[in-house]
Amino acid sequence: MEAKERRICHDLKTDRIDIGKPLPGIARLLPVGFYLLSLATVGLCLLFAYEMKKANFEKLAAEQEKTEQEAVSAKLKKESTELEAQAKKAEEVKKYVNSSQPVQELLMAINRSVRTGITMSDLTLARERDDASKLGFSVKFSGGGQQQKEDTLAKISALGYRPYQAEERRGKAGEFDYRALLLRTEKPVSFKAATN
Repeated sequence: MEAKERRICHDLKTDRIDIGKPLPGIARLLPVGFYLLSLATVGLCLLFAYEMKKANFEKLAAEQEKTEQEAVSAKLKKESTELEAQAKKAEEVKKYVNSSQPVQELLMAINRSVRTGITMSDLTLARERDDASKLGFSVKFSGGGQQQKEDTLAKISALGYRPYQAEERRGKAGEFDYRALLLRTEKPVSFKAATN
């Protein structure tokens, strides 16, 4: 009897027939849930990839629109600069036109200031290139001297010009040479006020 009760134990076998109870019926849904979750994960990855691609396209479109807006802005800025330059040139032309009063009246006044018996041998009026309101004036009289100069400058001052940087020279035989820069003023000034 001793020999019958002795059991032989193999390495891979256990004494018990059932190790654990079988899984309940609900546990059979776990693999199905895992597969569904895997499919949902793949779907979400595809959705994220699509949204990322869409966002990249929108970003590229926004960058392109920004570049176009910057180009338009630069073009408008360039046009604005050109318009400002043209406006500045137009203002300079306006100043030149406003300051370039006809000199015929001035010439007639100088000519009428010459008294009888005095000869005016030279008369020059030249506008300054940079400022048309300034006239280079040069006159040469034979005879008359200082009194003729004062008469001529009185007529010039009555028209709204005043002499500046005047030079005078007396020559032989009563010749009198007078040079000055004539500046246009807003209102006529008397000769005495102009020479002081």
